[in-house]
Amino acid sequence: VYYALPASSAALIGMALAGLQYDQYIAWVTVTNAMMAASGAEDEAADEVVRVMQRIAGIGACVLFKERGDGTTKLSLRSRPPHNVAHFAQQWGGGGHAQAAGATLQLVPAAAEQIVVPLLRAMVAG
Repeated sequence: VYYALPASSAALIGMALAGLQYDQYIAWVTVTNAMMAASGAEDEAADEVVRVMQRIAGIGACVLFKERGDGTTKLSLRSRPPHNVAHFAQQWGGGGHAQAAGATLQLVPAAAEQIVVPLLRAMVAG
């Protein structure tokens, strides 16, 4: 099914994926408030970034760190079976489904990344 992607969403995807990091187990990226402002994208555009990340061959999970205006970071997690990101998100009071979950951390994105990336990598690698 074809649907039109707003130019602002495409701009955000480009900005976000320019900072994409990945290894053999996981992929991760941060979307900042500055990226959102520069692109003019709506909040839902970050979901498009996650959809692109999910398509990276070979990874077991991915996470998007989205900066919020209040200094917190929203995690958007996706995985492939058998990895359960809903269980993973529960560590921070989040939840969702086995292959799609989220949580909010009371940290800025850089600090959240330092905690989440090693834990997610260990979950997928283990």
